[in-house]
Amino acid sequence: MSTPHRITNPLPDAPLLHSASPWRFSVASLRGVHSRVNQDSYACRSPDFFMVADGVGGGALGEVASAMLVSQLGQLQAPDADRVQQALKEADQAIALRLQQEGQGPGAAVCAAVWLIDAQTSSWLAMMVGDCKVMVAARQGDTWQLRWASPNQSYAQCGLPPPEGIDPASPANMVGCGMAFPALMEPITLQPGERLLLCSDGFYNAFSDDALCALLSEATVPLAPQMAQHWAEQAQQQGAHDDVTVLVVERALRSADIPPEHSLWARRSTRVGLFAIALLVVTLLAVGALAGLASALALWAGR
Repeated sequence: MSTPHRITNPLPDAPLLHSASPWRFSVASLRGVHSRVNQDSYACRSPDFFMVADGVGGGALGEVASAMLVSQLGQLQAPDADRVQQALKEADQAIALRLQQEGQGPGAAVCAAVWLIDAQTSSWLAMMVGDCKVMVAARQGDTWQLRWASPNQSYAQCGLPPPEGIDPASPANMVGCGMAFPALMEPITLQPGERLLLCSDGFYNAFSDDALCALLSEATVPLAPQMAQHWAEQAQQQGAHDDVTVLVVERALRSADIPPEHSLWARRSTRVGLFAIALLVVTLLAVGALAGLASALALWAGR
């Protein structure tokens, strides 16, 4: 089940795929199989801000925490790392206060976000808290590879013993219950044709890296609007029980960026197309000429 009410987009009637911009994106969020409500939220402010947030806390309004976090960080424009850390600190306090006012137990959210810092160089700032993930996928011939993936701020990754009964892979850092660590930051330069993937753990835990690369390799180029929805459904078919959110951003290829072998194929295709058109015109002219000759012969015979 999708949750369109938690899309953060200044153009609410805009499609989930923007083809006029050099940046294209596809996004989907599905409620977990056994979940009462989808606690994930996401933002698509094309072309400069994309975010996924995963609410934590079960009945403690995790969906409120994730939506507040998305709203708070969505106010930033091309920020530096210090401004993002400050915004997270403010969001942490605001979420804790809101849930206290609601009379709920502790609730929080983990997140991953990217901001476009320089459009000319395609430079982005990626931020991660907890176990939401940012990945960069690069095409190599007919296949795709993950050239970078963010680490998780889990108990295991942070070198901390988890509380009793908690999986060491669980997030050790969350927004809304007092951030234990600063967010992870990573500058990213996206090359033409590469893709950014932002997702909750409900998505990436359903696939190995090889399986995810296979999904990328089977997907159309350029990015199709239904791709994220298909991937989210695939995650549930693979056994994902948690809420599933995946957001894909693509820097569209320009003609100057097309590899030589692709350009050669395009030129050959163009020549074949032009030859077919010319052959059709010649055929039509020949048919017309024969029809005219037949008419002339018929008139002559009638005399």
